Amino acid sequence: MDSGSYLRRSCATFRTVWRTCLIGLDGVVIFVDELNKFAPSGPGSPLKPQLIDITARGRSSNVALIGAEQFASEVDKQIFDNSATRVFGRTGSSEISGQVYRRLSNEMRVKLTTLSQGIMLIGNNRFAEPLLARFPLPPCTPGDRYDE
Repeated sequence: MDSGSYLRRSCATFRTVWRTCLIGLDGVVIFVDELNKFAPSGPGSPLKPQLIDITARGRSSNVALIGAEQFASEVDKQIFDNSATRVFGRTGSSEISGQVYRRLSNEMRVKLTTLSQGIMLIGNNRFAEPLLARFPLPPCTPGDRYDE
C-alpha cells in the first residue's frame, strides 16, 4: 500500500473514531507513533487537523492521544502545548536546545542528555518539578544485552 492511500485510510478512521466518541463511547485511546511525521511543526499531513482537534477537545470527550516521537521539537506547537503529560527519554544535546525544552530547568535538560536506558523524565503541569521514573527491564534470557 502506498503512503497516500495509507494516509487517506488513516484520516477516514480518525474521523470515524472521533464521531463515535462524540456519540457515547466511554473513552478511546489513540496511539500515534512518529507523531512528528503526522503532526509536524511545519506544513502538515492530512491527519494534523484531527490530531490538533483531539488534543484541544479530546479530554472533554474522553479521548486520549498518546504520541511517541524522537524529536518533540518537530511536533506541532498546539499539540505539544495541549499535552497534559510529557515523558522524555535520553535526548540529544541539539534537540534539548529546542523551544519545547525551555520549561525544564538547566539541570533537567543536562540530565536528559545522560539518562540511562529505562529512565524517563515525566512532566505534568500539576507537578512543580518533573519526576524521574525507572521502567523495569524486560525479562530476557541469560546473556542478553539487558543483563545487569
